[in-house]
Amino acid sequence: MGRAADVQHHAEQPRQVCWIGGFSGAGSIDLKSIDTTYGGVFKDRKAFNNRVHAFFLGIGAMENPERTKALSDGLKAAGINNIYYESPGTAHEFLTWRRCLKEFVPLLFNAKK
Repeated sequence: MGRAADVQHHAEQPRQVCWIGGFSGAGSIDLKSIDTTYGGVFKDRKAFNNRVHAFFLGIGAMENPERTKALSDGLKAAGINNIYYESPGTAHEFLTWRRCLKEFVPLLFNAKK
């Protein structure tokens, strides 16, 4: 599943998903209408942050990471916890996804505080 579709699908399944990982970007989330995006899943920030153990946004440094970084910063400013990771020296390629997976998998085993 593509990263944008993956993030959208999982964000819209609040009772089924506790971890969300977008590798090589995370699609488009309109921060101006964050309260209605993906069926309003972000409207109650506290509930979203309590339910989702990790919201991971990873991208290669050579695949124009500015948009994903801005998304991460915007989500944080809106009160939505997320983890931003930039794979050094890689583009939209296997090594980016492998490194993202290396960073993401340990999050699956961290207890929610």
